[in-house]
Amino acid sequence: MKLKSLLLLFLLISISISSCKSDGSRAEDAAYSMESISDAVDNVEDDNEKEEEVKEQKLIKEGNIQFKTKDIDATRNAINLSVKKYKGYISNDNAYSSETRITHSVEVRIPSIHFDKFLAEVSLSAEEIEEKNIDIRDVTEEYLDIEARIKTKKELEKRYIGLLAQARTINEILSIEKQLLKIREEIESIEGRLNYLKNKVTYSTLTIRYYKEISKGNQYFIKIVSSLRNGWYLFISFLLFLINIWPFLIAGAIILIIVTRKKRSK
Repeated sequence: MKLKSLLLLFLLISISISSCKSDGSRAEDAAYSMESISDAVDNVEDDNEKEEEVKEQKLIKEGNIQFKTKDIDATRNAINLSVKKYKGYISNDNAYSSETRITHSVEVRIPSIHFDKFLAEVSLSAEEIEEKNIDIRDVTEEYLDIEARIKTKKELEKRYIGLLAQARTINEILSIEKQLLKIREEIESIEGRLNYLKNKVTYSTLTIRYYKEISKGNQYFIKIVSSLRNGWYLFISFLLFLINIWPFLIAGAIILIIVTRKKRSK
């Protein structure tokens, strides 16, 4: 009886120990599972971050600024120096004047990475900024889509070139060459669009309009100069007119001389 009791007690102790071990192993398994899930999530986030780094945004920046300045020449020189400093170029430059102001309009292409700094320097020349607009367009999706289309078209072109090498009849050669010509035209068209986007992304465009108001005394002086200039142009035009009709002038002079002599003889 005592032996049975001891055996029963031993079995109970063994079962309790095994159950504790089982719970411990389950806890370890659960902890391991949670750690694995956490690592997987971290790996996914790392992959997403890497993918975002690979997908660099393609942005097109365009803007315009208009302001009043005290010194037209100083402002123009400052803009030219900033353009050279940031390795840009002037694509369009116009100047015109009216009775009240002298205005300059300049279109500048500047590397996109320097656009904000260039705009800040240009703004320093302003006595009073009247207008400033900046437009930013994200063309990343279109850019990547065009690159993928070009890659697909070039792979298709390689396949047709391989088929052309295996062609045996003239009809097969002509048919494949026709398809190759069509694919090549499509590639050139798509590449043209891609080059346009690359140029717009690489170089931002800023249109700068600045002006100086003219005082009343200067207005009268400008009118006098303008009148003298117009008078000179009219005088030159009149001389050119006389030169163009010189045969008629000579013929008229001869007729006048003949008529005058006849009157005197009478």
